[in-house]
Amino acid sequence: MLAVLSPYHLTSREPAAMTALQLADHVVTLLPTVRNADTMEAAADAPRYVQLIESWSWTRPLWEAGVLASGFEGDDAARDVHDVTLELIHDDRLADLRPMLPRVPEEDEARMLGAIAHDLLRAGPNPTISLPVAAGLDRFAARYALVCVRSGAASVAQKLEASMTKRLGAVAIPVLVQASAERLLELRGHLGPQRLDLAGALADLYDPGDAPDGLTRSVRTLASAYEAAFQRALPDLLRPDPDADAPPVRWSLAAIEAVNLPVDAVLRSSVAAARIARGRGPGSAAVAVADAPPSCAGLLVRPIGRPQR
Repeated sequence: MLAVLSPYHLTSREPAAMTALQLADHVVTLLPTVRNADTMEAAADAPRYVQLIESWSWTRPLWEAGVLASGFEGDDAARDVHDVTLELIHDDRLADLRPMLPRVPEEDEARMLGAIAHDLLRAGPNPTISLPVAAGLDRFAARYALVCVRSGAASVAQKLEASMTKRLGAVAIPVLVQASAERLLELRGHLGPQRLDLAGALADLYDPGDAPDGLTRSVRTLASAYEAAFQRALPDLLRPDPDADAPPVRWSLAAIEAVNLPVDAVLRSSVAAARIARGRGPGSAAVAVADAPPSCAGLLVRPIGRPQR
């Protein structure tokens, strides 16, 4: 399973990020960079970018192991994010979102780099930045048939988005919700065959040519095997880390749900939420997306219970 992960989830180490990093074959995220410019030169004008890279330093072993990447087949989501930003500015069908426009000139990519990096470091995302990032990542995922990993619905817009999804199957598996990158790689090593089997079965759920009932039973069987292997490896995974700065290992059950959703679900649900907030009702929040598949694959992750050690 090849996954796309929001950099917001990665920065905050949300359960969605930890689940993707231990389950998917490869995880692609957005690394804010300026196109056609030297990264270090851009960073000189965006010190927040340097802080962001430092905050991601814990993930370095995952990049080196090929688990994390900033692109796929020589492409990344930067163009998609930029295109969504332009649509927010110019497309009248998105007029309800105009108050949420990015507060930087569309042509000033260095300042946009700093704005995205600054927002990723905030305790809570600013929708003026996070909305184009989320919508752009969905387009990127749909273009390459990758699975976009998401958190469970919390905001009004996310709940509206959830109503647009088609549920394909769901299971609960144990995940490390707090751990170093090295410990995540250890887990992947311990559960190699079980991880590959379960990730492959989940990916098969998105193939409309297969019988869904048989696939769902297969996913549940493989999830049970994955949980058994996880529990066998858990005592070793919970051992104290020799690095005093490493977080103590915590694990939890997580419900993971495979869904299909419209590729423009983020924009449609955001328009609907904006109309509700203004007392106008959701109306028809349809937003046309040119040259894009009608849907993308999603994997919703919701932790069950409190983290354990």
